[in-house]
Amino acid sequence: SISLDSNGTVVVLESLDYETETQLDLTLAVSDEFDRNLTGEISILINNIVEDFDGDDLEDHLDSDDDNDGFSDDFEIANGFNPLNASDKLYQPIVQTLDAIKKSGSSFQLQAKLVSSGGLPPSAYGFVMGTSLENMNKTINVTSSISSTQEFTTTISNLIPGQTYFFKAFAENQAGMSWGSSYKFTASESTWWSDAEIYEGGWRINWLGAFLPNENGWIYHLDLGWAYVESDQIDGLWMWRDGYGWVWSNPQAWPFLWSSNTSNWLYPIKANGVMRFYDYSTSSLSAE
Repeated sequence: SISLDSNGTVVVLESLDYETETQLDLTLAVSDEFDRNLTGEISILINNIVEDFDGDDLEDHLDSDDDNDGFSDDFEIANGFNPLNASDKLYQPIVQTLDAIKKSGSSFQLQAKLVSSGGLPPSAYGFVMGTSLENMNKTINVTSSISSTQEFTTTISNLIPGQTYFFKAFAENQAGMSWGSSYKFTASESTWWSDAEIYEGGWRINWLGAFLPNENGWIYHLDLGWAYVESDQIDGLWMWRDGYGWVWSNPQAWPFLWSSNTSNWLYPIKANGVMRFYDYSTSSLSAE
């Protein structure tokens, strides 16, 4: 818009942009007290001022990336970055691979932490794994949300017992993909307690109750105490306990225990913190 001040000066009230229009055309009309009128056309040429913020010889109005940081002005404006500040931009995420945690059976949980998102939530994240550092060719994309502690996990199953696996985390955004360090773990041989639920400190719970297993075959059972345990290769367990010898049970028979010494059944009874067994062969309660 245009105004005329009291001195007859024409004032343009908005910025003139050469890239929008190269000249300003005005029609002027004047009149006096005798109703005499005069009109005329005036053209004002607008000079081009070269604006090249990043000095790349491409004028800003033709340059889709004014600060030359690799991201378009439209992208940066849409995502809250300053298109005229090359330091204010999206960076690659930083991800840290964490230890694998053994779960039930041959399952392991892979863990990672997103140390930095780079400025926007990652578009993809997960793990790659394989049987060697040079052959991590299996990609596992994690679809669950990143936790409040910036961690993400996935559980893998059906691993080959005794096989060593290598893995590392990755995260990706529009700036690129980054990788965590490589870790490895060995899938344990299957044990009778592999499918038991695992809890803090290595404790397990299944049909037998709560127990802490050891690789040498001994367990500490929350009620039975120390016992040496072997699978019967079907669905039951043989357990050796000091003073009782070998006893047997399975999910259907438990908590009854069959004693190889008496060829009869025992029934555990815990009272006042002391475990005793009712012996059906003698109809008596043992002293523990």
